[in-house]
Amino acid sequence: MARAKAAVVLCMDVGSSMSNCVPGEESPFEQAKKVMTLFVQRQVFAESKDEISLVLFGTDGTGNTLASEDQYQHITVHRHLFLPDFDLLEDLQNVVQPGTGQGDILDALIVCMDLLQKETIGKKYDKRHIEVFTDLSSPFSEDQLDVIVANMKKTGISLQFFLPFPVKDLDGSGDADGEARSSRHQGSFPRKGLTEQQKEGLRMVKKLMFALDKEDGLEDIYTF
Repeated sequence: MARAKAAVVLCMDVGSSMSNCVPGEESPFEQAKKVMTLFVQRQVFAESKDEISLVLFGTDGTGNTLASEDQYQHITVHRHLFLPDFDLLEDLQNVVQPGTGQGDILDALIVCMDLLQKETIGKKYDKRHIEVFTDLSSPFSEDQLDVIVANMKKTGISLQFFLPFPVKDLDGSGDADGEARSSRHQGSFPRKGLTEQQKEGLRMVKKLMFALDKEDGLEDIYTF
């Protein structure tokens, strides 16, 4: 029986804040690159038939088909859907670099969804999936949040977030299981060190994930 085939978009925040870290620790940018590199390495050596795209937000320039004068700026489709290969590994290790600006995470999600829908037309995939790596430090607009939720439900696109800090309720209580899964690496941002923008971003992520899955929304939020 043929192996299930997936179309995966790796959506990476390369904004300026991703390079921030405390002395002696790797930056969220470097941590995210390591996780993504390991994922792609496994795909390459397993000769996976999955196809992978790489979308960056927070880039100095803009490169996506939705971009207009003031929309979807600082978001770059670095690589379109293609079989994982050593060129992608080389890009992750040496070509992808931190930007100096900020990109709207929800705009980036829409670019990823648009890419998945357009580039999978006429092809058969068992799964279409987006993985977002971010520290949630960039401003965003929630104007299209409901549109994103509705579109993901309609198209069956699945979503995971990878953050450099553990996920728990903002009031300090929390999901015990989710906390246990996140506690192995506390990342560069202890809870008390989160900025107001990051707290707002975390509230948005939880709102989005619970809208997609009312019971297990936090199950797809991980710590890198």
